[in-house]
Amino acid sequence: MESFTDSTELGGKKYYLYFQKFKNNLMEMKIRISNDTVYHWNDVKKKHQVFFGVNPKVGQTIGNGTIKKVGAKLKTPKGKLKDLLVIEMNYSNGMSDIRYYQKGLGLVAVKNNKGLISYHIPD
Repeated sequence: MESFTDSTELGGKKYYLYFQKFKNNLMEMKIRISNDTVYHWNDVKKKHQVFFGVNPKVGQTIGNGTIKKVGAKLKTPKGKLKDLLVIEMNYSNGMSDIRYYQKGLGLVAVKNNKGLISYHIPD
């Protein structure tokens, strides 16, 4: 489940609180979009960081992740997703996952060491 809730001002910019719930895990992120770039607020460093931009490149570090593939495909129980941006995320609590983003939709799938834990069901 994904949702946007309240907004807040950080570093002079308006951020939206974004929540993702996967089984028993809840992740909160503060994000904003400016000029086709998605930023997140790094609570530890107290600054804006690029989450991902218009021209992602393999190996590029963005926030807590590293771009692993551009133009990827992923098979899910409900079909195939294509033209995906694949980002490996590593969190301060020791958890990690692989996130799949599709232009125009955003986050469409998440995998961890146990397998696919979330995915988009196309219309």
